[in-house]
Amino acid sequence: MKLNPIQYLIFAAAFVLSTVTWSQSMTDTYTKPEGWNTWCIGRFLIDLPPTAKYAGGRSKYDFYDIETPNEAFAAFIQRIDVVEQKLRAQHHQTEPSMIKELIKFNDNGSRGFIYFTFPHRSDRLKSEAYLWKRTGFTFGGTVSIDRVSVASSRIKALAQTLTPRNSNEIPAGPGFCINQGFIPDDGEKHESADAGFKLSDKPDVFINLSTITKTPGPTLLERQGGALGMLGALVSKARKLREGERIVSGLAGQESLIRAPNEGGHMAHLFAWETQGKDQSSYPFIELELQTGRADKNGNEQPASLTDKQALALWDQILASLRLRPTTPGKTSNAGDSPNDGNSPATPKRLPLKSKITSASNCPQTGIWECAADSPGITAHRRFIEAGRPMPYGLTQRPAKGLGGFLGKQEDEAVDITWTLVAYDKDAS
Repeated sequence: MKLNPIQYLIFAAAFVLSTVTWSQSMTDTYTKPEGWNTWCIGRFLIDLPPTAKYAGGRSKYDFYDIETPNEAFAAFIQRIDVVEQKLRAQHHQTEPSMIKELIKFNDNGSRGFIYFTFPHRSDRLKSEAYLWKRTGFTFGGTVSIDRVSVASSRIKALAQTLTPRNSNEIPAGPGFCINQGFIPDDGEKHESADAGFKLSDKPDVFINLSTITKTPGPTLLERQGGALGMLGALVSKARKLREGERIVSGLAGQESLIRAPNEGGHMAHLFAWETQGKDQSSYPFIELELQTGRADKNGNEQPASLTDKQALALWDQILASLRLRPTTPGKTSNAGDSPNDGNSPATPKRLPLKSKITSASNCPQTGIWECAADSPGITAHRRFIEAGRPMPYGLTQRPAKGLGGFLGKQEDEAVDITWTLVAYDKDAS
């Protein structure tokens, strides 16, 4: 949910200044309402009313921002052609054009580029991938000059595993849901998902679900208490409807539900529930938000279309439906498979045990790799990795910029991790 700064501050302090005090511990039982639809977001499912329409969001997987532009095939391919033409039209000091590497995914025109960002510098590069699989997907990130081959391998691996899906299609195997897509995997990559929804019959209502694997930080109620001194009379009309501990599908979290004026002076609802998680793909940080009184398409703030009772009822139904998507075991990716063409040696030479490698490289030897127990952001310090797969990065966090940092939100930063080969046999894990 994208709140304006005033709403964020009111939301943060209303729990201290409100005249209503209600703290409770709740555990939900849930029956799916008739006609509601189930949505897959990240590794979780949530049920929403039939009038809920996807309004946008973003996904990040293995530190790549993934987008699903709503374009027809011809327009998508034309956009790729324009990108390539612009990169080829400009010369770099060491290359005929700005393109360092061109990656072709298939025969339908899908391509990826690793390119220089400045014509007179060789240390700054970016990657951009444009993949068409029934719909268009784009993803990319920054690249250093010594990691071009690693970036190329990661892009190819993601392009191979990313699978299109319909919005109402719920995958059976383990993996990560993105808008109109699915990435089958073992849950060991850094990931985040964010999806917003509007109700077509109540356009002032907005629902947002976010998940991210990160180190637990200050809780929802702890962060809100820290904003008290900045507000003064801003929250004089705010009213707390409910706050406290709330367990959802076995996940311990906190909820804060208030009614407060929006910028147009109309009363609106600002509801939130969070669980800090355990920095695991199956138990990440999760935030669910519901807002009423949102602005219309012309930017005019609207009065809430729901009464307090109606907003609470809708909130309780949606929140109670949140759960981890059940999966069936199965192979999650063939990105690291090697073809058996009959010419490969029967017993390839193995890399010696205790060999070390960093996140900046592809895995040189299939086996069990181990990193230090205090490696930041690593959920499994001992894992089986197939040859050719990118070695996992670590993850640290820093305060977010602007108001988000004030309210305790953090941003991710990838760091290199040293891995040591400790065994060849998968069963040794």
